[in-house]
Amino acid sequence: MESLEDNKYFKEFCEKNGITKVYQKHNYKIVLSMLHETMNITIDDMVHQTEKEAKQTKKFFKNNLKTEDMALNLRKRSLNQIREIYNSFNVIDNSKYEIKDNYYFKKFCNDRNLGERSKKNYIDHLKTYVEVMDISLDEALDSQRTSDEIEEEIRKYENILSEDGYAVKTINNKLQHVKIVYRHFNKIKNGHTLGNGLNSRIKKKIKTSTPSPAQIRAKKEDEKEEIPQFDKNGQLDIYYDPIFKKACQELNIKTKQNKLTYKAALSHFLNTIGMTFNEFIKSNPSPLLLKSYFNKFQGYMYLDGMAESSVRIMVGKVKKLCKHLCFELPEPEKEIYPLNKKGNPKLLVLEKDPSYNVDDDPLFKKMCEERNLSRNTIKCYSSSLKEYLVFHNMTLKEIVDEAEEEEEQGIRMKNRKIKQRLMDYRTFLIKQNMTRTTINTYLSKTKTVYSHFEIEIPDLPRVKMKNERQVTYFDLPTRDHIREALELCDLKGKALILFMSSSGTARAETLSLTVRDFINGCKEYTTKTNLKEILEELQYRNDVVPTIHLRRIKTDKQYYTFCSPEASYHIIRELLLRPEVNYDDALFNWSDGAMLHFFQSINDTKNWGRVGKYRFFRSHALRKFHASNIGLPTEFVDALEGRSKNKVHETYIKTNPEKLKEKYLECMGNVMIGAIPLSPETIKPAPRAQMGSERKPAPLTQSYDPTLNFNLSSNQTSVTNNGGNQGVWTRVVGRTPRANIKSGTGKACSLNGGDKRISFFTTG
Repeated sequence: MESLEDNKYFKEFCEKNGITKVYQKHNYKIVLSMLHETMNITIDDMVHQTEKEAKQTKKFFKNNLKTEDMALNLRKRSLNQIREIYNSFNVIDNSKYEIKDNYYFKKFCNDRNLGERSKKNYIDHLKTYVEVMDISLDEALDSQRTSDEIEEEIRKYENILSEDGYAVKTINNKLQHVKIVYRHFNKIKNGHTLGNGLNSRIKKKIKTSTPSPAQIRAKKEDEKEEIPQFDKNGQLDIYYDPIFKKACQELNIKTKQNKLTYKAALSHFLNTIGMTFNEFIKSNPSPLLLKSYFNKFQGYMYLDGMAESSVRIMVGKVKKLCKHLCFELPEPEKEIYPLNKKGNPKLLVLEKDPSYNVDDDPLFKKMCEERNLSRNTIKCYSSSLKEYLVFHNMTLKEIVDEAEEEEEQGIRMKNRKIKQRLMDYRTFLIKQNMTRTTINTYLSKTKTVYSHFEIEIPDLPRVKMKNERQVTYFDLPTRDHIREALELCDLKGKALILFMSSSGTARAETLSLTVRDFINGCKEYTTKTNLKEILEELQYRNDVVPTIHLRRIKTDKQYYTFCSPEASYHIIRELLLRPEVNYDDALFNWSDGAMLHFFQSINDTKNWGRVGKYRFFRSHALRKFHASNIGLPTEFVDALEGRSKNKVHETYIKTNPEKLKEKYLECMGNVMIGAIPLSPETIKPAPRAQMGSERKPAPLTQSYDPTLNFNLSSNQTSVTNNGGNQGVWTRVVGRTPRANIKSGTGKACSLNGGDKRISFFTTG
């Protein structure tokens, strides 16, 4: 080791590669010492070797490492260190193995439009292939090579990887990448099965490869002679009980770790019921008693805060042991309404006809067509009706025919099956701990189906149901929450959140918006007609408040809404970043599922939890944030969010979008997050200065406080006598000045009634 410290080549190598830490140098010293001990080769010899000799040295060193029973990761690290030393002194020409700048690789990436991550994976796997097989990518894809030669080479590569101790999954992954490249250049046929599954000879080699240190330690622990141990009461520990040991042996529970998990589950169970293992076996409990034991066991574990999955595992292990000990287990309760992996209810198929699907039922299709239901509404009816039909194990035609038959027979309503079916179904839903709203929704949809087929609906007696937790103002996201969410988002996500929070638009309407809707709302801020030119002009403004005309999908109501300048700012920039944008493109290019996942990931990343059964941060919470914080009367909030008025108001009273915008501008600051810098005047209402009907772009506001003496020109748009500086001001944006108007014309204003100080002008 001392000689290496003073060796000039070792010093040069460390300086070239920035190896300054003592532990880093120590690792290289160990590898070089191993090379010297096994092959009598020093670093001086390595530097002066030819390329052929260096490759031969690497090969012999690799084989020696295998015989040392060294773990795979240590072998790979040692070989990499030897390779680095050779590369540092240019002993081996590595340009041959270069992948990234290779012509074929570039063509392959362009043809397949690979992303950066995929490119990196291909580079890693191809580099391993060319280095192991000592062949360049150009040589590998040489036109003169036959498919048989390539197949033989891949088999050889597969054998080398398996002998090196790589996992089966890793080998398959490496082979898959190599084969895809060969197939792309038509070197082997598509669908070629070469290497898709390892043959039994190779699998056997992998299974019998050198065990890891952890496996060796585990094996020694299992083989160690076990000394029986006793608890504090003098009872033999369950783990050493002959009956338990025999049961583990017969159940093929071999490892100590598995035995300990079974022992832990059984100990917990016995502590719960207050018995020892021998007492429990001698008691020979009946199925009914065992059921009560298991219920008690589950209850105590839930009280301890154990997760549901852990409880199921513990109970399952105890039941497995009990069954092996010949105890008669209780009959499993039939799960009419089981839970899926997320803990939400999932549906079963009809027992008598598993292939039945209400979506394909002609009656259901006819109902949806006659009622002209939207896709989402059909989905709601389908899910509610499925549960009702599965609960009663009947098809839609059967429940309709049954109800019609009872009506024709003249059976009194209180004695009809339809009433009992609806009541039983409601009771079942209540037992599932569903909320009042969910239960009422399910029942309402089911009753609507009956009503559509002209079935009389009975009045159900009132029943006490679980009240939902009422959402308060303090359960809504605040500006700080939204700011934190924006920090996690890219430009696309920021545009979505800022638009929904400042406009109060629901998810369905947000996703239905097109680029045309947004551009039409920005007409007063631009004079351009070409889409690209419009966006390029608007990107330099920070006062764009578009008037967006929408249709509420849920109620088919037409309404107007607006979004803040900061939302417009991010939307415009996001559109400019798109490779191609057209008027009919979606303004927010998200699917329903993608948007749902987007909000879920933000909420879960920030650990904001849930409010009731919903996540704290979701799209509907932004709609509530807008309604609760904008500070407008209810009628204006309803108008902005597209909520319906009563039929008389809807028929006779129409919303004026200009007046609605003035109201929105007054309170817009209440729902702005501060995502871009804005001047205070931008978020204040600005009355129009134009006297005619012509609309002009609203320029950026600036603040002035001059003393003026002026006369308005006849067109009412410019000041003609502003101390000789004509045509400077084009619009007054402050308060209306006090003035003396000349009789008759009403056009001129002199001295402004003595009030010479006017604030807030806009530069023309």
